[in-house]
Amino acid sequence: MSAKQYRKKPVVIEAVQLTHERVATFLFDNERLPEGVQYVGSEYHRGRREVYHFKAYIETLEGKMQVSPGDWIIKGVKGEFYPCKPDIFEATYEDAAASPALLDALKAAKREIESLAQSGTQRILDLGGDCDPWEATAEATLRRAGITAALAQAEG
Repeated sequence: MSAKQYRKKPVVIEAVQLTHERVATFLFDNERLPEGVQYVGSEYHRGRREVYHFKAYIETLEGKMQVSPGDWIIKGVKGEFYPCKPDIFEATYEDAAASPALLDALKAAKREIESLAQSGTQRILDLGGDCDPWEATAEATLRRAGITAALAQAEG
């Protein structure tokens, strides 16, 4: 039996990058590290504000995982934390608030449903039938498909 292919479900996650600047403000200015990050130790020069070595970890569902400056700290769907290297993060995630491709796809789907509803209603009327106005048919379809809510959320 051959393996089936699967697509990752679109899930919105929270993430923050552990930048070199965040590490420096933690060490030199007593700022907090991102939620989930546990500090272990470091080597640095306070006067020059230079960090030579920084060691921290995140307690994940799979155990302790090292986190390095530049890594993204992701809060999973169950509230768990885990680190993600910048190149993997960039290839896997996009800003949920600024997803123009998704917004364009939702708008195109809405236009198509409205067009189909209008032409279908007109065809029924042309044949002498009686039906609801096309706007009500299109809006009901958009609501059932979740497009109305998704558009409202995507447009903020």
